[in-house]
Amino acid sequence: MLFRSGGLVGWVVYGQTLRRELTFLRALRLDINDIELVLNPEGRLLQVNDRAVDAYQYGRDELLTMTMFDIRKGDPVTARDQMTALMGDGAIVFRARHYRRDGTTFPVEVSARLVHTDGATVVHSLVRDITDRERVLAELTLQRERLLLATHAAGVGIWDLDLAERRLVWDDQMFRLYGVDAATFLGAEEDWSVHIHPDDRERTVAEIYRVLGSEDDYDAEFRIVRPDRKSTRLNSSHVALS
Repeated sequence: MLFRSGGLVGWVVYGQTLRRELTFLRALRLDINDIELVLNPEGRLLQVNDRAVDAYQYGRDELLTMTMFDIRKGDPVTARDQMTALMGDGAIVFRARHYRRDGTTFPVEVSARLVHTDGATVVHSLVRDITDRERVLAELTLQRERLLLATHAAGVGIWDLDLAERRLVWDDQMFRLYGVDAATFLGAEEDWSVHIHPDDRERTVAEIYRVLGSEDDYDAEFRIVRPDRKSTRLNSSHVALS
């Protein structure tokens, strides 16, 4: 299945060639502490590194009796679909959850590619544990949700200005404060400045441009005129983020 030649000689040639391939691949990423798996096209594990032994909590010999479906048992259909895609495309990157011996799981990002050597086709996979990355993202999401809750309760809107593209980004509260339909807001300076009271417009825009590109904070008070012609006084603060 894996190569044309049979018997002990064939396996020796196959093993030597595969080892050369893997030595080359390891040389490209000596500083990466990833799980490394080599599988046949049916998903059976052929080689694993020490990191895999530690991560999955199985002995090396035991891992080599297993398939990827044993460590992906939570979503075998998806795993088979991804293997099919890999066979067609030659390389694939995806996220999944892998199982340890004790039944617990951890999130991973997998970069898999086909390796063809002496008539053999194997799958070389680098598996990165992204537990810490997902934890940080979850914490950032929670902080963002708390900030949105606090600003909404206080009637505070948040705006960002992309200096490279000169594009404004408003949150939902900003649209409510200005009485603007988000669908009509293109993010240009004029989309904001047109709503500033004519008597305050020149001063307010000048103050914004004065602090652009500097480390100075900005705190200004000005009036806006909403589409319903109501005038409202706002206070706007700016902090430069690199």
